[in-house]
Amino acid sequence: MKKSISRRDLLALGLGAACLPRLSWAAAPVWDRTLIMIEFNGGNDGLNTVIPFEDPLYTQLRPRLAVPRDKTIHLNHELGFHPALSPLMPLWKERELAVVLGLGYPKPNHSHFRSIEIWETASDADEVQDQGWVADLLPESRLPKAGTPQAPAHVLMLGNGSAGPFEGGRMAVVSLDRQGRGLKQAESTGGDAELAMSPVKETSLPEALEHILAVRALDRQAAHQIVPARLAQVKTQPGFPASPFGISLESTARLLLAGIMPPVIKLSLGSFDTHANQLATHEKLLGEFAQGIAVLRQTLEKAGLWDRVLVMTYSEFGRRAKENASQGTDHGTAAPHFLIGGKARGGLYGTQPPLSQARDHDLVFTMDFRSYYNTVAEHWWRVPGVSGFKPMAGPLG
Repeated sequence: MKKSISRRDLLALGLGAACLPRLSWAAAPVWDRTLIMIEFNGGNDGLNTVIPFEDPLYTQLRPRLAVPRDKTIHLNHELGFHPALSPLMPLWKERELAVVLGLGYPKPNHSHFRSIEIWETASDADEVQDQGWVADLLPESRLPKAGTPQAPAHVLMLGNGSAGPFEGGRMAVVSLDRQGRGLKQAESTGGDAELAMSPVKETSLPEALEHILAVRALDRQAAHQIVPARLAQVKTQPGFPASPFGISLESTARLLLAGIMPPVIKLSLGSFDTHANQLATHEKLLGEFAQGIAVLRQTLEKAGLWDRVLVMTYSEFGRRAKENASQGTDHGTAAPHFLIGGKARGGLYGTQPPLSQARDHDLVFTMDFRSYYNTVAEHWWRVPGVSGFKPMAGPLG
């Protein structure tokens, strides 16, 4: 006898998502390119990343944490980068680095777990959704075939990190270690891992679910065969940071050089949860990011691949404008993020949240993060974005 399957089970395995109506879209999706998603885990302090050095409130609120004006890398007459981001300045000058200011959402939540869930599902603060935003925007009908040499999976995740953006759909998601080896898991996320890894022939499951498991088994087999064999043939130039993030980024470069270009590669960097002694930790993390991206660009540009890659950062929230008693910052709200690549149109986009309008030392967001997502969806993948939000004009052509 077949066991009953709930709607949540079907949604987690992709059947619910596949049946949902989609908006019509004239242009066909583009899959000759890869999005590199980098999660700034823990909540990056945007105010010390893109610094309002001319605002007197900045140093008043942060007497110990404010980056001195003479050390700030000026981007215009009001805003500048943290000095640790100096390796990114060649990209800024070549207009390959877009800085999107003031990203957030209404009724912000200060919980790590809840706020990242909101970002991962593109939901409102007062609603709970089961499906990740990438899985929602990329249903099976729009995805390329997985299991090919170019795309052994739809998503490759390197190192530790949440698969939340991909949950609940029918994307083939493969997790690797930071070296791009040691295949840990390959499944369409959102369902029970034990169920997803179980044998194809399972008499207690409906035929439709047996088919899904069979497809996943093929994805796992293809990833086992393709990824290690391709990576063994590729080396990269030195210069990537000697850190977990740097190793993951170097492996990303090797994947791309090996001709493996799935729709998404996801990495994480952190922890940015700097409640105490923030200065050294924040400088180190920003430096790793900047150095790693600079070497990635050099590597891919030399191989003629830089125009086919877009780097996108995100985080659950920023930090509060006022420093705390432990020389750190507490959970906040709005923060800037980066779009980087050969096809990016660099510059500053959006509006820096005014410190004078902060509420209980929380910055008031000036751009909804779902407009940021829709910029990627509509101008990079060329698929419909999150309903009700317009993409930004400018950072991507």
